[in-house]
Amino acid sequence: MQLSENGFSHHIVVPAIVIVLVAVVGVRALTASHALAPSQGSSQITNNGLIKSDLPLKIHSAHQADKSGGINGLCINGACYYYADYNAVSLSATGATVQITQAHPKVDSNDYHSLAELRVEDSGNNQAIEIGWTVDPILNHDSYTRLFIFYWVNGVGACYDGCGFVPIPNAKNYKPIQRLATNGTVGTYAINFSNNEWVLSYNGVAFGYFPESLWNGNFTNVGAVQIYGEVASRSSNTPESQMGNGKLGTITGASSFKNLTIQNNTTTPQYYFGSVNSKIYSYGNATSNGFNFGGPGYPPGTVLPQPPTVSLDPATINGNQVTINGSATAGTGSSISYLSCNWGDGSPVTTCDFPSIHIYSNPGTYVVTVTAYANNNTSGNLSEYVTIP
Repeated sequence: MQLSENGFSHHIVVPAIVIVLVAVVGVRALTASHALAPSQGSSQITNNGLIKSDLPLKIHSAHQADKSGGINGLCINGACYYYADYNAVSLSATGATVQITQAHPKVDSNDYHSLAELRVEDSGNNQAIEIGWTVDPILNHDSYTRLFIFYWVNGVGACYDGCGFVPIPNAKNYKPIQRLATNGTVGTYAINFSNNEWVLSYNGVAFGYFPESLWNGNFTNVGAVQIYGEVASRSSNTPESQMGNGKLGTITGASSFKNLTIQNNTTTPQYYFGSVNSKIYSYGNATSNGFNFGGPGYPPGTVLPQPPTVSLDPATINGNQVTINGSATAGTGSSISYLSCNWGDGSPVTTCDFPSIHIYSNPGTYVVTVTAYANNNTSGNLSEYVTIP
């Protein structure tokens, strides 16, 4: 089953599966997309719609909005994260297994790491375990592709490759931080809950576990599964590291996640796919059990064109007539080509200027969005609520 890629949410219903395709962002963390609540008159909403959380697990888990049109990474604590990912939610399962192409991506000196992983979470997105491969010069002091594990307790990250992990003796010498074969080699990664232990396996061999006691009885079931490629960078918009094998997920020969199996699931799940900045990191060939992923990053020294910004004055409301006023400012070296107004009532989106007047047919609260388009092929927007009495 193939999924088209258009950046808008839609559903494809198939037996016992609902597929939802969205453009998303995320960082290993959890927050929801929040807009200001409607009130009498008007109130503004920023164009990315995100409120950051102090709990790092939850931004990536929420997958609620596409930040700045899918250009910028989502940044927290000095690192900006870029993803090509898949998220299965509404589960009640015991674990998951997936095959991942093991690559050797170039990690630029201005970036932190490039990885691919399987993650299982509880239904509240507070507890999680991760397994996968990473190239992390800072953590591992080299540029080799290595096996890694990680876990979260109550939304707080624990540590890489160690604390709380119990190795299983004589497990074919598989262990965290071991160097892995690359050049298209496929590894099978698994996390499963059994006998109050979260067991981690590589290529069918269980090499250790996290005792459930680390979560004090709060993590005994899988509510969500994620598989994704990730680049962590110091740059908010021009990461230079490769993801996967450096090929975009839409290109033949890209790295892949295949044969995802969710163990003992008793629900009808929803599946989400997405990427941050599909020009340099993307996904393709998406199905319910995997997808292709990756990308080259930007060439060193890339400077992106600056998008325009929009500011809006509080709307003037006179009966059912609304007047919107404000300004649009172009980025350095560009100019505003035109504005468009979406009045939020189903009427056609039209070109407009400041001030603009619209007459509503019915009372209610509407979201008015003004978008500015510049001659450098960028755009920016701002929205505000208007309430017609």
